[in-house]
Amino acid sequence: MNRTESPGSRWHLFAEACFIALLVVLSRVDWILSSLYHSAHAPTAVAGAVSLLFVGLAGALYLAALLVPRAWSGQVLRASVVMVAIYVLQAALRELPFMPLTLTVTHKVVAIVLSAAVAALMALRMGDALWLRTRWALIAACVVYALSPLILVQFTAPKVTVQVPPTLVNRPTVFLVLDELNANAAQPLIQALKAAGAKVDASVVAAVGANTITVLPEMLGAGHLPTAKVCSPSAVCDARGQFDFRQLTFAPSQHFHVVGFFHPYCEAQGWSSCERFGVPSVGAVKSLLCTFTRVLPMASSDSACEWMSPARWLVFREQVTSAVLASSFWSTGGVLFAHVPLPHPPGVDEGTSLEFDYEKNVAQAAIFVAQVWAKGQQSYGDGFQLVITSDHPLRPELWCRQAKYRDAGCQVPVNSQPKQVPFVVASSRSNTYPIPSSNGEIFETHRER
Repeated sequence: MNRTESPGSRWHLFAEACFIALLVVLSRVDWILSSLYHSAHAPTAVAGAVSLLFVGLAGALYLAALLVPRAWSGQVLRASVVMVAIYVLQAALRELPFMPLTLTVTHKVVAIVLSAAVAALMALRMGDALWLRTRWALIAACVVYALSPLILVQFTAPKVTVQVPPTLVNRPTVFLVLDELNANAAQPLIQALKAAGAKVDASVVAAVGANTITVLPEMLGAGHLPTAKVCSPSAVCDARGQFDFRQLTFAPSQHFHVVGFFHPYCEAQGWSSCERFGVPSVGAVKSLLCTFTRVLPMASSDSACEWMSPARWLVFREQVTSAVLASSFWSTGGVLFAHVPLPHPPGVDEGTSLEFDYEKNVAQAAIFVAQVWAKGQQSYGDGFQLVITSDHPLRPELWCRQAKYRDAGCQVPVNSQPKQVPFVVASSRSNTYPIPSSNGEIFETHRER
């Protein structure tokens, strides 16, 4: 046995500390991939935060081990390796049929106690040679588990082509996906369009999901992925399949222009122009550290970790809406697909209720829709067509957990059409757009392996 692996040596303690830090970093792979996918932080900021976590944790563990009596320091670090490895693999363990779907405080406490018992038993009972083999096996299992979705999506995600229906070819058309617009909240938008002289056909269609992470990919041809989560900087996955924006092609002949947020739209191919915006967030280091609060048995929402800053969202919305109005679509034609954070909470004011913010955001969305219509009339006259829908209705169950609305009030108007969203077509002449049965069918898509 070399000096690095000699039990109780400083090199051994340092190596164990580094292994623990590595496992902790692997436990944050979801945060790393999500930060890159949503463009919440620059790649350099993500790398910096992860590096600080690794170096800081490895250093702190090593110094702590030096302060523990030598007879116990090695065993304590061994037990820590096992506990962190169990934590990294806990998502896989939760797929076992006897595991509960959601973890209560009791579940978390029991899991921590059992993990500690297993870790202590392994640390105290295993001989040095067996421990070294076990340690490498645990690390290998964690690396494979954490990175396998990233590797798998490279080989299994289908190629997808998206295009507008034939009736819209050669007709300048804007598709607005207004995030979180209730079916019964579209009336101010309809009134604004009619006041501007548009002929409006309004209907209601089914929402194929409750969250943006699942709906937009299905809208663009992913198929139904109801439990999708980020699995690479450009892809989402669930048990049914994968969708990688790098495998998506907007039909080049139809001259797609894209503006959006949340999803990595510009990783796709075939667009004539594309601009995407990162969602507002706290700094990378704080964001990474905040992910650890979920581990605690009594974890609750912490305002220091919340990303819902009205000031940041005001700037963010102005960036997205300005990009829509400045798109090269207005001079070159084709199709403009825009995913816009309106009437998505929060509002622009501090200390206001969810109901107040949502109504004000809907009013702002109506102003924006009127601006888009006016721009279309100016650029293309009677040939212009505007299609408006949403990804999903307002989600009070999400927003009522935020500190802003816990304090100011979270009453919202009753949504009389849950699981549905508006589908509005505005034009100066007859509507040529076929009404879909759901918001997952507004485009024609072709998939191939």
